[in-house]
Amino acid sequence: MDPNAQKSASDARKQSAPRPPKFDTMQAVENLKEAEFREQQAVAIVETIRDSQVEFATRDDLHAVRDDLRTELEKMGLVLRGEIDSLRSEMCSKINSLRSEMCSEINSLRSEMRNEINSLRSEMRNEMRAEMQEQLATMYWRLLIGAGIIAGVVGTIVTLAGGV
Repeated sequence: MDPNAQKSASDARKQSAPRPPKFDTMQAVENLKEAEFREQQAVAIVETIRDSQVEFATRDDLHAVRDDLRTELEKMGLVLRGEIDSLRSEMCSKINSLRSEMCSEINSLRSEMRNEINSLRSEMRNEMRAEMQEQLATMYWRLLIGAGIIAGVVGTIVTLAGGV
């Protein structure tokens, strides 16, 4: 708030607000003299009382200050709400950006994993085929050797038996 506007509002309140009656210094000096104080003592006492008087705020002064504070608080509340909304919007934007980046990264990783799994499956199939072919070849040779041995044994038996 503008300091000049505050001052003029404060001055207006002071002028319109009722004040306690002024202290009548002349009457007070006369009263003290009648109570047998010397004039110099009476003047000193009255001046001391006058100087110690404090101007008190009236109810209207307090209400005006309260109203000014409410207005300022409402303004600050609006400013804070605006800043909070701005931050919320910025945070949502950043969160959405991060979410998008994470989804992209996750999809990339999924693709890489699928490729790796398919590559491993292919390698395993090739290794299994090679191993099976090796085992089949071994079994084939064993079968041939076994057949040869059987043929030799049968031939030997036939020859020993007197030949057919």
